[in-house]
Amino acid sequence: MIRTRFAPSPTGELHVGGLRTALFNYLLARRNGGTFILRIEDTDQSRLVPGAAGRILDHLQWAGLTPDEGEGVGGPFTPYTQSQRLELYQEAAHKLLSLGVAYRIKIKGEKRYAIKMEIPEDKRTPVTWEDAILGHMEGSLYMLKDTVLLKSDGFPTYHLASVVDDHIMRITHVLRGVEWVPSTPKHLLLYRWLGWQPPVFGHIPLILDGARKKLSKRSGAASVSIYRERGILPSALVNHLALLGWSSGGDRELFKLTELERVLSIKRIRRAASVFEPVKLGWFNKKHLQEAVDGHP
Repeated sequence: MIRTRFAPSPTGELHVGGLRTALFNYLLARRNGGTFILRIEDTDQSRLVPGAAGRILDHLQWAGLTPDEGEGVGGPFTPYTQSQRLELYQEAAHKLLSLGVAYRIKIKGEKRYAIKMEIPEDKRTPVTWEDAILGHMEGSLYMLKDTVLLKSDGFPTYHLASVVDDHIMRITHVLRGVEWVPSTPKHLLLYRWLGWQPPVFGHIPLILDGARKKLSKRSGAASVSIYRERGILPSALVNHLALLGWSSGGDRELFKLTELERVLSIKRIRRAASVFEPVKLGWFNKKHLQEAVDGHP
């Protein structure tokens, strides 16, 4: 059975790019009779925003993307918040130490130490994978540096925590932003060393703003809450986000979430970046509002 996850960090308001990532993972699970999971990645304790995790779940439910398992929902792998799973990451880090593929590094002025993964000296063979969106990919080990896996405070970095949790929670497909492509070879090395089967990775292209720059979290207009406050219907926002990177193969533009569950395929997710257009979102909102008023499907 397909199991997907959306794993945001509760460091602020949910970004529309994050909602699109959640949407694609949700639709992949729904189309294949699978399970969609919400996991909260709060290992960077210095950047946590109180109440952010609860607002993320609220935004997902508002958009119709209610998780089957996860934070605020429950499930067989509870807890789904990483700060409550530290022993699992520490155990994996010490296993890597025992295998000789990680090492301790002393923190200056402290008695504590961090644990780093050690990139193999023989870097001639690239790390390869078949990306569900980008196709055949190769990552050169020459481009990788030794990376912290477990910080001196006992908290893991994303690289270790995501691998451990995806394995334990039996995640089969990971759809995430294209910015994680350079880190994928590190993650595949960790899977190899720990003796685990990696999930299928698919890297989603960027969403750009009107100036064709990455739609930034620093932009207030990039947050889901802004559009909720402006009266944008969830169906309109979901419709617009689905078409940012995905093509139906025809001219049709209006889709309900239930229709997207049947037709959206990751094989039709484009590799190129897409532009978030507020004017187009307004057009979608007008159309969905009219459908709601008229009672048409």
